[in-house]
This record gives sequence, structure tokens and C-alpha cells, in this order.
Amino acid sequence: MGVDMKKVFKYPLELTGVPQQVLMPAGAQVVYVGDQNGTITIWALVDPEAEPLHKIFLIAGTGHPLIRDNVTYIGAVFQGAFVWHVFEVE
Repeated sequence: MGVDMKKVFKYPLELTGVPQQVLMPAGAQVVYVGDQNGTITIWALVDPEAEPLHKIFLIAGTGHPLIRDNVTYIGAVFQGAFVWHVFEVE
């Protein structure tokens, strides 16, 4: 019988005010969001063998209006004087 091997993969995001699609294995669980060398990045625990699917993420600055209300908060990223809030769109 095989052993389920999950791994942590990273997914860079673009700093944009519109929702963006990220291809991740089904069941991906976001474990961290942060800045890596100036790029907002999501790290997720994934089963690399799972079928890939698109998840949708949205980045909003502090005080900026959200264009969606069906979102789940993932975390905040600090870049100098800016704080970006990352949401997954349901």
C-alpha cells in the first residue's frame, strides 16, 4: 500500500487589484502567505498527485474596497510601508 506524500509548494501572486487564478492540486491547504524577494507568495500543503484545479485569490491594500464579498482571509503581507491582505475567492 502506498504512502500519501504531501509537500509544501509555493505559488507567486501578482500585485493586482483583480482576482487571479492559481493552478494548485485539489485539496491544497494554504499554510502561509508572505513576501519573498518582493513577490507576494502563497505556500500550500499539497498532494502533487492530485488533480490540478484553479483557485482564485485577491489582494487588497489596507483601506481598499473589496470587489467581492465571498472571500476567505488568508493573511497579510508587509512590504515596506504597505500592507497587502490576501483572500481566497469562494
